[in-house]
Amino acid sequence: MTEHELELRLRDWYRDHVDTLAGDGSPAEMRSRVLEIPSRLPVASRATEPRRLILLAAAMLMALLVGGAIAIGAGLLRLPWLPDDPTERSDGLPGNGWIVYSAALTSWNTPGGPAVETPGGPARLILTAPDGAVQFIGDQPPGPGEPTDEWLSVRQRCPAFSPDGSHLAFAEQAVDVSQGFPIPVDMVIAGINGQGTWEETLRVRGGCPVWSPDGQLVAFARSGADRPLIGIAGLDGTTDRLARPDGEALLITAVAWSPDGSALAVVDSRYPNGFSAEGRLWLVPVDGSDPTLLHEGHTPLDGIPAWSPDGNRIAFTASATPEPTPNDEGVAAPFEPDWRVLVVATGGGVAEEVGPGVGPAWSPQGDRLAYLDGAGRITVVDIVTDARRIIPDAPIPPGTELSDYNNEGGGGIWRPHPPRWSPDGKRLLFVGTDGTWGTSVLLSASPEGDEVPVAVSQTWVAEWLGDAMFSWQPVLDEP
Repeated sequence: MTEHELELRLRDWYRDHVDTLAGDGSPAEMRSRVLEIPSRLPVASRATEPRRLILLAAAMLMALLVGGAIAIGAGLLRLPWLPDDPTERSDGLPGNGWIVYSAALTSWNTPGGPAVETPGGPARLILTAPDGAVQFIGDQPPGPGEPTDEWLSVRQRCPAFSPDGSHLAFAEQAVDVSQGFPIPVDMVIAGINGQGTWEETLRVRGGCPVWSPDGQLVAFARSGADRPLIGIAGLDGTTDRLARPDGEALLITAVAWSPDGSALAVVDSRYPNGFSAEGRLWLVPVDGSDPTLLHEGHTPLDGIPAWSPDGNRIAFTASATPEPTPNDEGVAAPFEPDWRVLVVATGGGVAEEVGPGVGPAWSPQGDRLAYLDGAGRITVVDIVTDARRIIPDAPIPPGTELSDYNNEGGGGIWRPHPPRWSPDGKRLLFVGTDGTWGTSVLLSASPEGDEVPVAVSQTWVAEWLGDAMFSWQPVLDEP
């Protein structure tokens, strides 16, 4: 049963039983809200505040009828379309809360496209429940006729929820709209509650955040032509720095914290001939002791490395072919990378290939690896048996803003980007782009490959020029 079908059944059940609540003390206003639920709900509706209030009233009525209560997990209200109450889980994994993503803006009323993203242009973070956008982080969009300069002056990107779901970290920078280029980046940490209300708690000069497993520290790469460093900021306001693994790298392109918090997986790039990039994967202890080189293939590396939950392996993306070397005139042939997903043991050894593709992500259980394969499909591979499942294509539904144009000039489907797992390990989340305008949606799919992916966001102009485009909030069991 899909989330939409569940909504329809719940709505019909509420309407059928509302009269039985007249004598049980349920407020009249609450009963009237249930009767206001439309007889039909659109499949791809956008979340609006009236609809949220109606569904919330319905959920409260249901709680009264069955003599129960709406479940609270880490302060999050469990609404009917959200996953099961975390107190009913026995797998030890967190549940799923809000989803946050970065939407590029070319005018005040995008997302809603079609429009074209300007690299380095304005972008805002959006919090969403599975049925659509809920609210923006920070200022809300200006109304019709209101000034837009302030709204378009900020670029927020690479959001990341803390492991306990209580904080949200992201990178923010001002944007000079007239020039179209960003200025220095701040790393922002904000406390956030179950209603999506947030309050900034820390701001430091930094970059895209990576949380430590205990949720007390955030690491980020600070790269420059002369001094690329790894920054570490604490929730208490302290900051520290780790030096780059060695003196040859000009860029630190990605960091990822080990599950036990003792080390960072670091990807750097050096240019031995002054032109062709060669990426390396390092294990860098946070106590300052000597780093360990895990992989050096003399080819470019791409994206963020992914630790297995047990900390014994790291999956990453590397090209099987090097960047071309310039000729005597300093001209090189176009680089056509042959990206491969590799896995290397953190104790050392030769990296083993999983298959052609990019963007690997371990399941929270550690038994499967999902990635975007060489054919442009999301593949889920069982690490033990090597059994592979393919996530089906997601058609752009007829009647949407982009469907007619896309079916003429595009492929008629949302083309996937690399996936991530939901906190409970039961869903995949990924960006789908239309391939024509650059407009996108967030899509959710079963890792079993047994259903067509469904959109969980509005149509939006994707901030997809990076690896950390969205984050799914964990909801932990109450102690």
